[in-house]
Amino acid sequence: MKTKYKICSLLSCLLLIISCSDALDENPRGKLYPGELLSTAKLAESSINSLYGILVDESRGTLSNVITHGITPASQRYISYLCDVMGEDMWISNTGNVARTSIDMFTHSNDGNDNLDRMYYSFYKAIKDCNFVIVGLKNANYTDDPTFGGNKEKAELFRLQGLGQALAIRSYVYFYITRLFGDAAVVPEELVIEDDMKISRQPMPSIYHDHIIPDLNQAIEYLGDMPAGNSDITRITANAARAILAEVYLTMAGRIYDKGISEAFANDELKSKADFYGECVRLCEALEGKYELHPDFEELFTVAGNYSKESVWEVQTLRNQFPMEGAPVRTDDNFPGLYPYTSSNGEVQTVEGYGRYCIANVLYEMYDKQYDHRLDNVVEVTNTYNKDVAPITTWRTLKYCDKTIIDRQKYSLGDSNAAWKCIRYAHVLLMRAEALNELGRTSEAIIYLDKVRSRAYRDNLDKMPPAPANQKDFREFVWKERRKELFGECYRYFDMQRTNTLHYAAMEPAGTKHDIYPVVEEKHYLFPIPRIAFDYNPELGNQNPGW
Repeated sequence: MKTKYKICSLLSCLLLIISCSDALDENPRGKLYPGELLSTAKLAESSINSLYGILVDESRGTLSNVITHGITPASQRYISYLCDVMGEDMWISNTGNVARTSIDMFTHSNDGNDNLDRMYYSFYKAIKDCNFVIVGLKNANYTDDPTFGGNKEKAELFRLQGLGQALAIRSYVYFYITRLFGDAAVVPEELVIEDDMKISRQPMPSIYHDHIIPDLNQAIEYLGDMPAGNSDITRITANAARAILAEVYLTMAGRIYDKGISEAFANDELKSKADFYGECVRLCEALEGKYELHPDFEELFTVAGNYSKESVWEVQTLRNQFPMEGAPVRTDDNFPGLYPYTSSNGEVQTVEGYGRYCIANVLYEMYDKQYDHRLDNVVEVTNTYNKDVAPITTWRTLKYCDKTIIDRQKYSLGDSNAAWKCIRYAHVLLMRAEALNELGRTSEAIIYLDKVRSRAYRDNLDKMPPAPANQKDFREFVWKERRKELFGECYRYFDMQRTNTLHYAAMEPAGTKHDIYPVVEEKHYLFPIPRIAFDYNPELGNQNPGW
C-alpha cells in the first residue's frame, strides 16, 4: 500500500479558485458547481482523493483572510498546541511566541491568537470541501462512464464509497470542532453554491445526534468492505469509521453527558451512559482479528512502520511536520543533533528540529524507566537555549523522526515520509478496556489493556506490574496508560475533558520556567470562538461561557 499521494490535487486547486474570503458567509466566485467538477469518474476520484489533504496539507488557502492548514500535526504545529499542550503532559520550549505560550499557561484569549484562529478556520475549510464533494456525488450518475464498461453495480459502488469517505472525514472534523468549541455552526451542504448565507451556532448535543453519529453510520454502510488503499492513496475505511464512532460514544458517556447529551438522546434507543459505553465496546469488538499491534513501538512511527497491521487509519504525506516540532535542536551540551551523517563532501551534518515539544516531568515519571519500551523513542536533552532560564533537563519524543530522512540526503525533519496515524489499534484496545471497566467488566478490561502493556514490556513480561482488579483503581490506571501510549497524538486535552480532570492541570507547572502554575478554570473545558469569526458573521451567536 505504498502511496504517491500528492497533497495539491484537482479539487484543492479548484477550490482555491472558487473559495470565498468570508467563512460561513460567502459569495462563491465563478459559480463552478459540484456537479461540474465531479461530472466524470476520473474527476470524481481526483476530488475524493484531494479530501485527504484535509489531514496533512501544509497550506489549504484562506478563509476570512485567515490561513488554513491540515488538521493533524503532520501538517502544522497548531493543532498540537490545542490538543496536547492544553493537557499537562506537554509543554513548549524554545519559543517566545506569546500566542503559543499563552495556551501553555492557560492565559489565551479569543482575540488574535493565530493558533486558535487558524485551526478554527481550517476545520471549516475542511467542512466546505467535504460538502462540495458530497453534493457532487449525491447528484452524480456514472452508469454510462466508460471507466466502468457499462457495469452499473460497479459504477454505483464507486459513487457510494466516495460518498462514504467524504461523510466519514466530515464527521471526523465535526467531532474535533465540538470537542474544542462546543456549540458550532453546521455548514449546509448547499453553501457551496448559494450566496449570502448566515449561519448560527447549533447546540453541541444536536450536532452529535443529527450529524456526527448518523453520518458515520451512513459512511460505514456505504464504505462496506472497501480496502484501506491501493497504489495511489490510503483511504478511510468502514472499520476506521467504526473506530471514530467508538470514540464518539466514549466521549458522550463522559463529562458532556450531563451537558445536554442526555436530553438530546432522551427519546432514542441508546440514551444512557451504559448504552454509550456498550456501543463503544461493540464497535471495538468489530475490529478484533482485523488488526494487531506492531511489535516494535519505536519502529511503528517510522517509514518502516507505515501501513502496519496496527494502522486502522493513517494518511501518507511527503512532509510530515511533527518531527520538526518535536525533535530537539542542537545544544551546546550533550545532544549534537538528531541523526548525524557525513555528506558527500566529507562535512558532518545533523538533522535538527525546533524542539518545541517537551514531555512534562509528570508524564516522564509515570514510565518504568528500566523496562517500558515506549521510552525507546524519548531522548533526554539539556536545555540551554533560553537565555533567561538556567539549564534544565528535558525529554523529547522522536515519534515520526525517521532515519530515512538522512538516507534520502535531506537536511530537514519536515521531509519525513512517516505516515501520520489518525487511529491505531492500540487506541481501540484502550477504549475497549476503559468502556468495559465502566460497565463493571473489569476482569475483561484487563485483558485488552494488557495487550497494549505487553508490547511496552516485551521480553520482560515478568516485570510488568499487574493492573488493578477493582473498577475505581483500574479507571485511573487505564487513564495513565493512555497518557503513556498516546503522547503527542492529540488525545490528552480531549481525555481530560471527558474524564472531567482538566482542572488537575493547575497542579503542574507550565512553560520553560517550571515555577509558574497555570490557573485552570471551568471555561477552559472549551476554547473561545475567535473574535474574527463574529466579525465576519455577526449572526454566529454567543461566545462560549467565561470568554
